[in-house]
Amino acid sequence: MSRLIDMTGQRFGRLLILGRSGAHWACRCDCGQSAKVRRKHLIGGHTVSCGCRRNQILSELHETNQRHMMSGSPTHRVWIEMRRRCRSAGRVTAKYYFDRGVTVCEHWQSSFEDFLADMGERPPGTTIDRIDGTRGYEPANCRWATPQQQRANQLGRTVLTEDIRQEIRGRLEHGERAVSVARRVGFSRSLVDQVRAGSR
Repeated sequence: MSRLIDMTGQRFGRLLILGRSGAHWACRCDCGQSAKVRRKHLIGGHTVSCGCRRNQILSELHETNQRHMMSGSPTHRVWIEMRRRCRSAGRVTAKYYFDRGVTVCEHWQSSFEDFLADMGERPPGTTIDRIDGTRGYEPANCRWATPQQQRANQLGRTVLTEDIRQEIRGRLEHGERAVSVARRVGFSRSLVDQVRAGSR
């Protein structure tokens, strides 16, 4: 019975149905092109344009890649992971970022170019470091830091913050090796072991 339903005049995405055409529906796209689409593809949302929407998305992605030419670079991966950890409730580390309200500033959230302009390229052997662990990711609170620099920063404050403890625990729970965690947070392996054992 469903094949008898007249869908003429209905709109699906950018497609306006003009009428039947054999086993397909003849459509006119908002861009002016014509297309013939099966009903199940229209109803299921698989086809929403003559193909121009996909081409537009690919073109925009290509333009973005060409603009900064850094997709997949260490700096770009840091930007991706930074945003992901702060907006994903289901990740293992969510309780240390998302659940604690750690955010990425709007300036960086929407633009890798802005992040790159503020931070520069990531130097080898460094990670992005929040200077004040109680604040989010923003230009005035972030730097590229080696493990040694991060350790010096922590020693300068003479305190192992709860934020760092939670990061250590989160990374260990996620399966990261203690020696790797120690390098990342800038503390000794023995201190990481103490945090894991609950003595610090």
